[in-house]
Amino acid sequence: QIILSLHCYHEKYGSFPPAYIADAEGRPMHSWRVLLLPFMEDIQLYSQYRFDEPWNGPNNSKLHAHSIPYFLCPSDTKAAPNSTNYVAIVGPGTAWPGERTTTLDDIKDGLSYTLMVVEIPNSGIHWMEPRDLDVRHLAAELRANPGHSRGSWAVFADGSGQFIDSQTAAAKLEAMATIAGGETIDSTETP
Repeated sequence: QIILSLHCYHEKYGSFPPAYIADAEGRPMHSWRVLLLPFMEDIQLYSQYRFDEPWNGPNNSKLHAHSIPYFLCPSDTKAAPNSTNYVAIVGPGTAWPGERTTTLDDIKDGLSYTLMVVEIPNSGIHWMEPRDLDVRHLAAELRANPGHSRGSWAVFADGSGQFIDSQTAAAKLEAMATIAGGETIDSTETP
């Protein structure tokens, strides 16, 4: 559902959403997850959200109790119901460079090789919070907190979901997270 919503957003606006919308000082105010609500059939919640205040402002705080099932892994029984298990891989060179947007045409390394979203158990991130996983911490996070016994599910730019082994080499994960790094990724190689 997440990747379908991302592609519907891209179809409507000509790009994927930014990782966050920032205020005038560049501080993150709103998450990409909020921007996807209309594409997840949650127009009512989206219409109650106010973009003239931060995600944790007075009005938006009233929406914090809402749970979005698409952002939760059913097997993560420890996660708070209003959190997210699915985080964008953010940072320079990724599909989520911050408040800038990325298009399908920007992804030169191949859609099926470009990692966009990864599952993190009990992330501690509220689904409305404009916070995600920095690419520099990707390997360590997957090793420390595999979503399932040996790894986590991930979403690639082509719309596929793939299981990522928690022992995958950091260099390979970082190569998978870049959109135009020019790396060759052998999907058949062992971690």
